[in-house]
Amino acid sequence: MLSVQQQASAPAPLTFPWKFAVPGIALLLIGFIAMCRLLLPAILSASQSSSVMSEGWTWWTWLHSGGTSADWLRVQVAPAALAIACSWCCVLLCRPCALALDAYDPFEVHCGALSGSLNRYNKSMSEASSQATRTIVATNEAPRAIGPYSQAVRAGNLLFTSGQIALDPETQQVVAGGISEQATQVFSNLKAILEAGGSSFSQVVKATVFLKNFDDFAAMNAIYADHLAAAGTQPPARTTVEVSRLPKDVLVEIDLVALVDAQ
Repeated sequence: MLSVQQQASAPAPLTFPWKFAVPGIALLLIGFIAMCRLLLPAILSASQSSSVMSEGWTWWTWLHSGGTSADWLRVQVAPAALAIACSWCCVLLCRPCALALDAYDPFEVHCGALSGSLNRYNKSMSEASSQATRTIVATNEAPRAIGPYSQAVRAGNLLFTSGQIALDPETQQVVAGGISEQATQVFSNLKAILEAGGSSFSQVVKATVFLKNFDDFAAMNAIYADHLAAAGTQPPARTTVEVSRLPKDVLVEIDLVALVDAQ
């Protein structure tokens, strides 16, 4: 796990940068005045006095060209004043930003964000791992596994049983009788496995039924209803299919998925 510790630091005091202000103002003034000087003739060309206003720069030239002092102040001095005001605004606004950037450590901030993401990822993965731990379920009250499989596996709050056929847990042989006897033995085996895994028939959410002959459905369904659809209970989801052959040539095989109470 990666832990992050952050310490707050006091912001640097704001001081006016005089050594940067003078050249900055000069450059901005030159730029603004040049821009205004180039754009004003085009802007004023639409007016009746554009030929007079666009040629006079100094007050003396302006008056001798037919302009007035008020026009000279409005057209020539006002843009320069505006440029000066904009220059000071830029300096005053940019200085706090520069101080903030000077105190900003991108490596520290980015590492802090990455560390926070890693902490959240580690926590979520730890929780998911604890919830999805596989637990093998085995009991002597149900037939032993006769192949490379387990009687049931618990993953998180779900219990998955292997398909159960009508084997007697003591003899490991198929019980005698027809579909009713075999279905009864199958549910007896499933009950033992569910109890060993901390669940029960009332917590089953999915059932899969394999029949060798679909003509046996009605008889199987009656036994099924007694265990998984008792009066007043909501039956689980179910899939029922007919297959050509089942292990040991039995007539029915059933597997379940059930909820498990949190421990």
